[in-house]
Amino acid sequence: MTSRDCDLAVIGAGLSATAFLASLKMRGWQGTAILVEAGRGPGGRAASRRRRDDPIWCLDHGAPLLHWQPSGDHNAGGERLLQALERAGVIEPEPSADLWLGEQGLELGTYTDRFGEGAQRWRGRPSMDAVAKALLALAGEGVDACFGVRVQQLQHSSDGWQLMDAAGGTVVRARALVLSGNLLAHPRSLAMLGLNRCPLRDAIPQGVDSSFDQTLACIAKIQMQPRWNRMLACPSGGGESWPRQVWLTPSAATRWQVERLVFQPQADGRLGIVVHGCGDAGTLPSELLAAWPALAKVVGSATDLGEMRWGAARPLDHPLPSAWQWNAHLRLGLCGDWIEGPGFASAQGAISSGDVLAQQMLGCDGSMAGGAGE
Repeated sequence: MTSRDCDLAVIGAGLSATAFLASLKMRGWQGTAILVEAGRGPGGRAASRRRRDDPIWCLDHGAPLLHWQPSGDHNAGGERLLQALERAGVIEPEPSADLWLGEQGLELGTYTDRFGEGAQRWRGRPSMDAVAKALLALAGEGVDACFGVRVQQLQHSSDGWQLMDAAGGTVVRARALVLSGNLLAHPRSLAMLGLNRCPLRDAIPQGVDSSFDQTLACIAKIQMQPRWNRMLACPSGGGESWPRQVWLTPSAATRWQVERLVFQPQADGRLGIVVHGCGDAGTLPSELLAAWPALAKVVGSATDLGEMRWGAARPLDHPLPSAWQWNAHLRLGLCGDWIEGPGFASAQGAISSGDVLAQQMLGCDGSMAGGAGE
């Protein structure tokens, strides 16, 4: 493909990247940006799966809800983005209550999910990928998107950044670069991509910038949990009223390596189910089905739509300090749910990190504040 020049290149089109670009626009930035994404559209781990042979079918195979823990002034920019999404009509409160499934069946016990008590629960309209799409729309006409392009090489000079594909072809040249994930920096992610070298380290050799060296060392310490999703299509919902999600109790989750079940009724009466798990299992255990006969009934006639695996899906510890998100010397920014702050390891954390990065870039770097022509 023909390379293009811009003020800002952003790699990835998930919630953190699109929130970052939307926040820049809301803060008055007038520059040009190019977003480069390996997938077919925005969404990242809050994407929705559609079928070319079945136009009605839509399944949120990533994050089923946007959980948001109100944090007041500590996350004012993130709150503004959430309000903008609500005004745009792309999120609405989830009305159904979460249920819990234990080793003996459904339970009414008082458990707390990993998002904590008091978290708001928002559902994407009409699907979860609408959230990233709406954030990208808020970013305005100054942002171009390139989908289906995977960046695997980086070069840095006094003029800025050059992004290249696996063959070494230049995709984008930009004054500044933002990585909305750690695929080009984290050891586990590099192994997943089959890269034996770190593109960020190749672009910025050891000793050139001590703060960057510290940042890269911190990223390498983050423990990332692999995840898998199993997608099922059921001919009907069996006459049941299904909740949006059912969490497994701690003991059941450990036993069956399944975190939760997500239900998505289709417009024609069919039922989509996404099994969220960790570890190596990748299946819906028969013992789990035996504990919930109503589920076993509808799953018995289901079509298996396949499995998705993320080798480094959820950060567990060692978040990158938010103060390190923007490096003015290198004109390099980082955002994602692996950044320190409200909602670490969640969709809220991704969105919030994007807003914080926009604030840092515009507030700490006068050369980027006005965009083109500065």
